[in-house]
Amino acid sequence: MSSSRIWKKLFFACLAANFVLCFLLGAVLGFSLASEEKPSLSLLTCFAAFLVLYFALLGAFFVFAQWETRPALVLSIIFAIAQCACLLMTEIILLTSEVVDYEEEAAFAVTPITWIKQQPNLLLLFGALFLSTFICEMALFHRLTCGVQERVPVLDDGDHRRKSTPYHAEKIHISKLG
Repeated sequence: MSSSRIWKKLFFACLAANFVLCFLLGAVLGFSLASEEKPSLSLLTCFAAFLVLYFALLGAFFVFAQWETRPALVLSIIFAIAQCACLLMTEIILLTSEVVDYEEEAAFAVTPITWIKQQPNLLLLFGALFLSTFICEMALFHRLTCGVQERVPVLDDGDHRRKSTPYHAEKIHISKLG
């Protein structure tokens, strides 16, 4: 199996982990819209943008995987960075907003946003999981943008061949070091 296929499969594993995180975020969004406590407009916008950016990233990378065009890869990188920025804004909104009472434990089914605000460790865990998949995605994007580097041509006897230049009209053989 070629290395590019292995990298693509690893990237799809990162996208699958990202999908699980998006599914959890979508579930929280659905529960919060169905509950008594409605989320603020900024929080609703960040949640929705995170989900939309994930599907845009998935579509752009699918286009890149099929046709291997650079603009699709650049769009994938842009969508991944925007998704990370959206997650950071969401976490900042949730961590800095005022919580009603810490003595009164909120139930997830009744007020999911307040319950999440009362669980800052859960927010930090979600952010750490997403950032690890984000770093993996960026490393894979870097690998895909660099491509496979061409090697210097090697002769049968192990010597490297130097290119012809205007100053060196003949091919000069350089012996191996070591």
